[in-house]
Amino acid sequence: MFKHWLLGVLALTGCYTPAYEQSAVFTELSREQSPARVHKEHSKVGSVASYVALAISRGDDLAAALEQAKAARFRTGPSTALPNPTVSVNYFLSPIETRVGPQRAKVSVGQRFPWPGSLMHAGQASEAYARSAEYSASVVARNIKAEVKRSYWHLKLLREERKVHSQHLLVLKGLVDTVVGRMATGQSSLADAKQMRLKVAMLEESLLALNNDERAAMASLQRWVAEPTNDFPTTDPWPVPTTAVGSSVASHPLVGAIRERANQQLHLAKGAHKRRFPTLTAMASWFVIGNGVSGGDGRDAFSVGVGLSIPLWQSKIVSLKKSYLAQRKSLAHEARSKENELLSLQTYALEQTSEAIRKYHLYNKELIPLAEGAFDSARGRYAAGGTNVAQLLLAQEELLRLRVGVLRAQSSYAINQAVLENLEKKK
Repeated sequence: MFKHWLLGVLALTGCYTPAYEQSAVFTELSREQSPARVHKEHSKVGSVASYVALAISRGDDLAAALEQAKAARFRTGPSTALPNPTVSVNYFLSPIETRVGPQRAKVSVGQRFPWPGSLMHAGQASEAYARSAEYSASVVARNIKAEVKRSYWHLKLLREERKVHSQHLLVLKGLVDTVVGRMATGQSSLADAKQMRLKVAMLEESLLALNNDERAAMASLQRWVAEPTNDFPTTDPWPVPTTAVGSSVASHPLVGAIRERANQQLHLAKGAHKRRFPTLTAMASWFVIGNGVSGGDGRDAFSVGVGLSIPLWQSKIVSLKKSYLAQRKSLAHEARSKENELLSLQTYALEQTSEAIRKYHLYNKELIPLAEGAFDSARGRYAAGGTNVAQLLLAQEELLRLRVGVLRAQSSYAINQAVLENLEKKK
């Protein structure tokens, strides 16, 4: 019972500070940055998980945020410390003669004690700021994961599109040979051949553009994983589109960081209110007395005293308190604004996911089989002389558009899933 009472008194005055405890945010991020975890994920060469692990372990943005959070956490201890005690020594060049002997020196010790609760609120303000910094580090980690996944799936999309365009280019080059062969028999015209060659040239230009886009996407991925000589293989298959459900964005660390900063301002305001009350100073003095010339025994003297520091400038303290409270209100509005912004982003991602699922199933199950049948039929009729080049190219163009559309639907689904994972509540 006495132990709990003593710890309570010490905590109230600021003499007792709890030991530093690593938060759940630090524990999770440390686990993700562990060499064993990075090696395990990086061994899956070409997977999105391997790139995420590299980005988390090597990212300077995250390292900086973690060091900021660590610095904020270590500042919580000093914020609850009592003011430094004062020690003064006075030596009298001309001793003061007293009844018991000359007073040769005076040694004094003083300690200021702020109004009860002042240091407690200072510590709670520091704790709130440290939690805000930890939430901010979690936001950085989430954003890195989302950006790596976005870059990964975009790079995979460009490579898959290039494959589809290359396949169609081979088909068109075969058709060019067919048209040229038919010109010899008068079944095709020079205009047909030129139209076919134009389509081939356009597809070749599309492939060159895709190559440039791929290099840009590789540079985007390189920015996060710091692999300048890697060709960045993308071996993960497309995720199977399924219905997505959003979670509450109120628990997102970005909102949590702002709310903790608001909590910090509240405790600073409470601490400012405590400054309106006096500060107690306890003092003890030791008077060194020499042997008296008139028979004094030279016994040293001791004294204790108490002083109060009276805060006279109350209006200044009130203004400071109002400033903290106004800042708290501002941060509360900012938190609600961010929550609405994240909710809007989540709604958009859910709508995009639903649209990607719809297109994926519609194109795969209905439109692409129809387009393949139409193209095969048009090619057969053209070989038999029953259709013209324009109809054949139109059927080929529609089939190409639908195959690329399926890939873009899969990419959109994967990227928006990364957005939703960024917004989901931490388990």
